[in-house]
Amino acid sequence: MHKLESFALSAGSKINEPFIESLFYPLVDTKFICVSKNSTSEAKSYDHFDDVIFHIKPFLDKEGISILELGKTEQAPVFYTKDYRHLNRLQSNFVIEKSLMYFGNLNIYAHLASRLHKKVVCPINNDYINSIKPYWSNPDECVFLGPDTDQKPTMLDSELPKTINQVNPELVASRILESLNIKINLEQNDIETQINKNNFGFMFAPNYHNAMRFVGPTRKKIGKRTIFNMIGPLSSPA
Repeated sequence: MHKLESFALSAGSKINEPFIESLFYPLVDTKFICVSKNSTSEAKSYDHFDDVIFHIKPFLDKEGISILELGKTEQAPVFYTKDYRHLNRLQSNFVIEKSLMYFGNLNIYAHLASRLHKKVVCPINNDYINSIKPYWSNPDECVFLGPDTDQKPTMLDSELPKTINQVNPELVASRILESLNIKINLEQNDIETQINKNNFGFMFAPNYHNAMRFVGPTRKKIGKRTIFNMIGPLSSPA
């Protein structure tokens, strides 16, 4: 049961469609995505968004897409983003409404973006996602990337080690680019150009893993950890 359904049941209330109020804010960029590090607990706070940006920025620059950060000014900003953390809640709603998508921690902005039918990509810790995911979300528009583990969630505000940090930044980056319909299956010459220009290049592992890539669909159907969880990363030439 979703937490919202549980709250409604205990209060004897009905769940209805939410009304989202927004307030105009002048924006220079016309094509942009939103990111936020805001989190309700340390266990749900992903520490590798800088690495994610590092991978997606060359692709976004090529498409003329900016990255706007929302959230609290007390936190350190994410690299290579435009800082909109000073906005109030209504102005932030306006920005999300005009954005192409949201990625970041699973927070109020993720719920708002989902309700506004924006695509959402969120790394999550080991938790029961069906009870905490955006309630009015479309499964085809939301991607939640959790750790590959058989352990039950601890439900604690802090974890050691943090299970959310087991989510690979390259995986988050690839899901963001896929949600934007940006081609990540780059040819060798394109990757070489990226490396020469930016000192790094994004190599999507399945494209360079001629043997192991055929195991991917079967692993997804199995739905739990197997020996391939170790063999795949160890044998990947990317």
